[in-house]
Amino acid sequence: MGELYRCDWASTADRRRFESIVGELIAPGFESRLGWRWGGQWRNGGEELRALRESLEHDFEHFTFDLSGLESADRRVVAAGDFHGTARVSQFDVGGSFRHTWTFAGGLATGVRD
Repeated sequence: MGELYRCDWASTADRRRFESIVGELIAPGFESRLGWRWGGQWRNGGEELRALRESLEHDFEHFTFDLSGLESADRRVVAAGDFHGTARVSQFDVGGSFRHTWTFAGGLATGVRD
């Protein structure tokens, strides 16, 4: 899972790597709730992660996550760190912290939320 955070989510060069990781990581019925992106609503399927990556690719020259830690307990993994990006048109730099809680069953991710 840490490999997903090592991709540049806005890079066309990392697109295949991202797709490969998501294809191996996501279980059927995967649910995501990333509030800043979807208004706090649950969304189903790995397609939502792909749509997020495509949006970032469109708007940013680069968008990376600096993973500072992965904590595992039971069937949950918490990924935390900082994100950084540079907007394509304005060249404005953005950044902040993130904390994503992933749930797993049978070795595959069944959900993620912030």
